[in-house]
Amino acid sequence: MAGLKEIKRRISSIQSTKKTTYAMKLVSAAKLRRVQEVVSASSIYYYELYRMLENILIDIKKQPDLFAAIFEDKESPLIQHGVFRLSPENAGKTLVLVIGGNRGLSGPYNSSINKKCSKIIRDEGLTNDNSDWIVIGKKPNDYLQKLGLNVLEKYLGLPEDTENWPIAEITAKVLSLFKDVYNRAFVVYTKFNSALSMEATSEQILPFTPDLLNDGMELDSPFKVLKNPVEDVKPDIETQFSRKYEPSIADFLNVLLAKLLDLRIFNFCNHSKASEHASRMTAMDTATKNAGELYDGLKLQYNKIRQSTITAELLDIIGGANAIS
Repeated sequence: MAGLKEIKRRISSIQSTKKTTYAMKLVSAAKLRRVQEVVSASSIYYYELYRMLENILIDIKKQPDLFAAIFEDKESPLIQHGVFRLSPENAGKTLVLVIGGNRGLSGPYNSSINKKCSKIIRDEGLTNDNSDWIVIGKKPNDYLQKLGLNVLEKYLGLPEDTENWPIAEITAKVLSLFKDVYNRAFVVYTKFNSALSMEATSEQILPFTPDLLNDGMELDSPFKVLKNPVEDVKPDIETQFSRKYEPSIADFLNVLLAKLLDLRIFNFCNHSKASEHASRMTAMDTATKNAGELYDGLKLQYNKIRQSTITAELLDIIGGANAIS
């Protein structure tokens, strides 16, 4: 059995660890609130862009010939930039954007992203020859390097605040690489539902197709399929008038889709960062509770040994006194 000095040393060490994990929990909670505020603020901007896209779809639906002019004309900016294609092509190279963390001590957050990467590799039949990867975060980068996959671009050691991340640069990189090189682009990130619920997710982000545009998007989860938002949408006052687009509706739609993609990637980054903070907050809360339980157990053990030692000393003193008398 450990002596009093050893138990006292362990108690002191656990107290120090408990203070550290508790502080990390509070820091993660504060950072999580900050990310949630950013998501809330950006949703207003996204809503306005989405409403503009809805209005364009309504205009296109009013003019059937306009669809062919925009989406079937090979000179259209949408077709030239590769952002829009009439039908998704599964054959050819695939580009994958992975968003993960730089540090550990965040529960299953990083391992879940790694498992999701393995799943998309298996499900889509990705290899080093038919796929390239763009990685945000040291942990997923290390994992992909171990798998021997081709990482074209990596963003490591980015600041905690996603507003300072090079989102525009990442989006431009995705679009520039996608043109004439890749047939599909996916993103792997962690979807944040609540502080206790998050899920590693993969979604296809490029190319845009007629089905994707016709199916529409949900405001709270970008580019998810609805039944028929173009028919279901209730025209606001703007839709009562005909709109003019300069230089053309195709150019305008091309810029708008790029903006939506930029904001969508920003959303993915915020979801991932919120999930990381929530996972770390939960992990540190569990560690703090475990440290408290260890402290209570060791303190009880320390008091029992100390009490036994004092009792033994008292018996010795009483025995000596009786012997003298």
